[in-house]
Amino acid sequence: MGPLDGSQRVASVRDQPAAIRVATLTGPLSAALVHELAADSRLVVRISTSPDDLVALVDRNETDAALVFVDETPGWPVSLAERLAARLGGRVPLVIVCDSAADSEVIEQRLEGPSIRVLLRGSLTAGLLADAARAAALHARP
Repeated sequence: MGPLDGSQRVASVRDQPAAIRVATLTGPLSAALVHELAADSRLVVRISTSPDDLVALVDRNETDAALVFVDETPGWPVSLAERLAARLGGRVPLVIVCDSAADSEVIEQRLEGPSIRVLLRGSLTAGLLADAARAAALHARP
């Protein structure tokens, strides 16, 4: 096989999938994990400082998926998950990371649907988190 001409190079770049835009709502306990996640070249990670910031990114169509660490905000994690799911209204997939197996189970029971994914933090790595965010966003694409 000889050298590639310009059209072949353009085609190979064009065939690569666009990076998945992930908006995160996080806190100090998950900062290192989110930093690792941001190193994945297939993702563009935007860190939100509040639920309102995260919803604003969705409203402006600036994200393909939302990733929320529900245990790093004040209040009951289940309540935050319910409020965000209602505000996002299925416009983007919502990946919820939870510390408690009991809370995780309650969230799964209350928030059903193809756009909701609940993960238990436990042994969660940046790689597994990246895979979950990518899969959720790709599944939601038309």
